[in-house]
Amino acid sequence: MFLTVVYGGSFNPVHRGHVAAASMIAANPDVSQVLVVPTAAHPDKNDLVDFETRYWLLKLAMPEDNKLQVSRAEQDMLNNGHEGPLYTYDLLRYLSSQNSGCFRFAVGPDLLDAPSKWHMGQQVADEFGFYELPSFGAARSTVIRERVREGRSLERYTPSRVAEEIVRQGLYL
Repeated sequence: MFLTVVYGGSFNPVHRGHVAAASMIAANPDVSQVLVVPTAAHPDKNDLVDFETRYWLLKLAMPEDNKLQVSRAEQDMLNNGHEGPLYTYDLLRYLSSQNSGCFRFAVGPDLLDAPSKWHMGQQVADEFGFYELPSFGAARSTVIRERVREGRSLERYTPSRVAEEIVRQGLYL
C-alpha cells in the first residue's frame, strides 16, 4: 500500500521541530511519501508571511530526501478556483483526488484527541486517519517571531539558511 503522510501547517516560520518531524515521518519504512504543505489560506490566522516566502523557506529547511516533498497543494487549490478558507478536510480530499493510495494527516499529541474541534475533523479521522507525531518541545514559531523582533539569535530554533533569510528579508519584524 502506498502511504502518503500529509504534514500541513502555517510554518510561520519553519523551525527545527518541523524539520525533525518531517524527517522522522520520512524515516518510517511504512511511509511512501511525506508531503509538507504550507497553508495558503488559513481559516484562523491572517498575520502570515506570504505563501511564496514560507514555501521557499520550507524548501531551504527540509533535507534532501526522495520521500519528502514540499507541496504547493493549497496554493494550487486556490489557483484552481477554491474559494474561502482551506481546511484540512479540503486539502486531503483534493490530494486523494489527484493521487492514489492511502493518506494520513500528521498531528501532534495536542491535536490527536481533539478532531471534533476541527472543521470536519471527524470526517478527517474517519476517511483518512492520523499519523501521530511526538511533541518537539521548545521549538515554536511564536518564539522565533519574538526573537526576531528582539534582535536575538535564531540558530537554536531554525535551520541556519532559514535564519539568514529571515534576517536578510526583514521578516517577522
